[in-house]
Amino acid sequence: MVVPYAFSIAFSLICIVSLYLGVYTLYMNPKSAANRIFLALTIALFIWSFGFAMAISAEDMSTCLFWRRFAAIGWGTFFAALLHFVITLTGRHRLLDRWWKYVLLYLPAAVCLSVFTYIPGLNTQQFRLEQTPLGWVNVSIKNHWDWFFIAYYAGYTAFGIYLIWKWRKSESSRNVKKQAGIIIRAFLAALVLGGFTESVVNNVFSVRIPQMAPIIMLIPVAAVSYAMQKYGFLDTRRNMADSLLFSEQIRKTVVHYLATFLLVSSILNVVGMYFIYRATRLAPVLVFSSFLILAGFIFELVEKFGKNHRHKDLVYAVLFFVIIPALTLNYIKYASVTIWAHTFIFLIISIGMVSRIIQVSIAASVILTHLAVFFMRPAHVVQLDASDHVGRIALSSMGIWISLFIMNVFRSKLMENAYQISFQELVADISAQYVGVAEEGFEVVTNKTLCRISEFLLADGAFIYLFDDKKEKITCLYSWTSGQASPEENAEETDLAEYPYLRHMFLSADSLEIFDPDDLPEDEYNEMTQLMGRQVKSLLMLPIEYNNNVYGYLMLQSATRKRAWSTIDKNNLMLITSVIAGTIARINQEKQINFMAYYDTLTRLPNRTLFRDRLNQAVLLAERKCDIIAVIFMDLDSFKNVNDTL
Repeated sequence: MVVPYAFSIAFSLICIVSLYLGVYTLYMNPKSAANRIFLALTIALFIWSFGFAMAISAEDMSTCLFWRRFAAIGWGTFFAALLHFVITLTGRHRLLDRWWKYVLLYLPAAVCLSVFTYIPGLNTQQFRLEQTPLGWVNVSIKNHWDWFFIAYYAGYTAFGIYLIWKWRKSESSRNVKKQAGIIIRAFLAALVLGGFTESVVNNVFSVRIPQMAPIIMLIPVAAVSYAMQKYGFLDTRRNMADSLLFSEQIRKTVVHYLATFLLVSSILNVVGMYFIYRATRLAPVLVFSSFLILAGFIFELVEKFGKNHRHKDLVYAVLFFVIIPALTLNYIKYASVTIWAHTFIFLIISIGMVSRIIQVSIAASVILTHLAVFFMRPAHVVQLDASDHVGRIALSSMGIWISLFIMNVFRSKLMENAYQISFQELVADISAQYVGVAEEGFEVVTNKTLCRISEFLLADGAFIYLFDDKKEKITCLYSWTSGQASPEENAEETDLAEYPYLRHMFLSADSLEIFDPDDLPEDEYNEMTQLMGRQVKSLLMLPIEYNNNVYGYLMLQSATRKRAWSTIDKNNLMLITSVIAGTIARINQEKQINFMAYYDTLTRLPNRTLFRDRLNQAVLLAERKCDIIAVIFMDLDSFKNVNDTL
């Protein structure tokens, strides 16, 4: 019976992976309808896998049949939830714009629940179970209900692949095409492998192997999760540590890790106490695992819907005070020889929660629980077995996981503070360089500024684009790439009339961050690459603005890797752009004052003041060189009449 238990453990691990993917997806963006449906999808896979885990190593046929029917709740609803997710993901909302369409979508699932679960009246021959050296195996009867399920899962999967293929063709974003390609390949692989293992192996060959469907269905689920993280469905690529030390964001992450720890512990409890230890009755194991799952969901719900921080802390304190003795005393029969170490995990978590009442509650619960164990089991001889070793490995892994997170918080925030100070010093130094700079020295100071920004931020290029007077054209007057400045005479003027997307973006005076140009639609991508080149991996554009007047844009590019600029980067860069914009405004004002002093505002010709200045210079130069100068005086008759009419 070793092999069946090995299969049971494997299916239990599928439970952990699927549930983690679903909870993590919802945690990253709980407002997304696609993410909520994805959680439902992973819950169906969890039920499917857990039912198989219990059935494959069941002691008798009746127990196996019970858990097979339980698994049918999962696989009966899985494919309807999968198609629902695909419809939401691809934006085909018109397919579900009426209530009766939802009924049609989930009708096959309802039929499967009626004929394959605990209502055998409609299907008297639900399963044909055979016990093999590999565990209990179901050999398909191939009655009309089996054919109904095959048509249901094959049809829904094929239609889902079709929707994703159409989505891939209709979308212009390169990343959407990549996402769709990954999901389509995963769906096809699951369809082929599922059909082969479920319909071919156990019906054509003499070898009977357990159904691998939950493992196979993990392929598209994992592929979707991978695409979500890599190509931005979840927006994790831009998720940076911009919060303050132990802020609400970090506290929320600690609670999420704690809930995940409890959910994983519920599965490990079944694995350790039922599949490995084997001497424990199933009912109390499932009851305790259900308690852990409930506690995990309570933590998530309190964090999501709780508004008052003090009330949330009180609820957390009560939960910790109850969970610690519950975890410990559940194994009092064995003197809690292994599970007692979980208290250190809660002590580490209390650091991240940063609440005195929670820390006091955890500390008091730990001490009182150990005193209770001491009085209840003052002396007990125990024998370590495989379940103890699995528990120790699991507890150690979870403790390492959470402690690494807490350590990383401290480390990242210390580095962030040092980085912030260095950046502020850079901003102050650059601001000092622009104080009093004239038009003649502006180019030198600006090129030096771009150089220092690029080196500090490790950017591959920094550019300043300035508008013309009518804001119809934009020119890259200053740039720093590959460690050198580009001469101003090499600057090329860009007519914004030829770039409608860029014209709209520039005139909006908004900052723009492009993490991946492949996210852009085709037209916008072509305009961006024509302006910046195809080598750009990421781009940051900040307006150079002063008194609601936008003079141009500061652009930073990354050509070697995709990167996101933090809030600290953008805030300090906005200070620099404000300094540059203020300097440009001051230089323009000086030029205007100079023009008004020496030129006639009507004819824009030099006035008497400029004439006297130039005449004095010419006289002095002639005296120095012993030259002769002459002044021509012209008198226009009746010019006063012309002047009066203007």
